[in-house]
Formats: sequence, structure tokens, C-alpha cells
Amino acid sequence: MVLTYHARPSFHSSRRPFSFNYSSGYSSSCRSQSNSPAMKRAQSIAHPRYVLQQNLAKCARDAEASNTHFPSKENLDEVEVILGYTFQNSQWLLRLALTHCSLYSNSAASSLAWMGDAALHMVVTEQLTATYSTADVGDLTMARARLISRETCTERAKAMQLHKYMKVGKSVLSNTGMSDAMIAEMFEATLGAIYIDGGLESVRAVYNHHFPLPESIRHVLKPPV
Repeated sequence: MVLTYHARPSFHSSRRPFSFNYSSGYSSSCRSQSNSPAMKRAQSIAHPRYVLQQNLAKCARDAEASNTHFPSKENLDEVEVILGYTFQNSQWLLRLALTHCSLYSNSAASSLAWMGDAALHMVVTEQLTATYSTADVGDLTMARARLISRETCTERAKAMQLHKYMKVGKSVLSNTGMSDAMIAEMFEATLGAIYIDGGLESVRAVYNHHFPLPESIRHVLKPPV
């Protein structure tokens, strides 16, 4: 049975694609000042995920207009089932995460991977601390380094079959093919998409469900052959 984690939406979306009603959670006095430069700066600092959503939404609109062969709706639905997570703000974040820059020239996937790497770092830190509460800090640090490494991200993306849904350009397919570095970045970008859509709690739920830790930290530091 697939467990589906429904994140609590932090931003209210209208029926128009890529449109976010940012001010709906504020009092009338705040809303009346929402157009002032000072208020916009304060809102951006208080809710950085909103800013990221807006920036990536523009990338998504540009991508739609380019008629690039992105992952299909059917593919995105299948990936949601694999992840056990349903995106709240449509699936455009997931579409960007699965699209390599060799297919469509934009920095969206890299931005998502950057956020996903940070979210992964935090979630793994929490997971290790909670599971191995008496472990030495040095061992925890080494275990974390291994769990967030490129090699581990690649292994986990392949284990979940996520790489089969990644879209790359013809130049990649005709030359070196899909590299481990590309797959690792796609894995991080997918976590970044989940973070921007549902917050750290959603990344935590998905990651901890798919990748529970063994009983002993020694098995993390030196996995059994």
C-alpha cells in the first residue's frame, strides 16, 4: 500500500495556473499595505518559499510556452505514487525537477536541487540525531556525509526508479548518456520541489518513509556487503 502524505498548503492557489494568493492569511490592516515596497520586502523575508514559488512559476510558464517535450501528466502521476506524495500546487514543480537543462535551458532544476540539498541535509541530521541519540558527534557527522553524498543520492534515485522519468536532451543521450551526477541532482531537485510545495515536514515524511535507518550507526558508516 502506498502511503500518501498530503502537505498542509502554506499558500492558497487560485484556479489559474501558477497563481498564488499570498495576502489571504493576513489581517485587513496588513493587506492594505501589501503593495508598499517595505511590506513586500518584509513578506519576502518572512516567507521565502513564496518567493521561490513565484520565481519558479515564471520558469514553468516559459517552459510551457516553449513546447518542450517535458514529462507527461501520466509520468508525473506515476512519480507521485512512487514518492507517496501529492503536490498541492499542481505538478509543475515536479515537472521542472525532472527536466535536465540539456532539454530546456533554464536554471530551475539547479535551483530546486540546491534547495533539496539543504532540506536533505536538515532531514538527515534530524533523523540521525533521533535514531542514534547516544552516538559520538564525529560518527554522526561521517554518517550524514555518507547519506547525503552524490553516490547515495544516485543509488536511491535508481532504487526508486526515478531516473526513468527524467527528461534529458538528445545531446546527452547521443554522447555520454545520463550520468550519476545528473541523477543525483534530479533526486535533490525532487526533494526541493517537495520542500517548496509542502515545506520541510513533507520532505521529512517522504524521506523517513522511504529511507529508515538501520538499528546500528555502524551499518551506516560501513554498510554490510
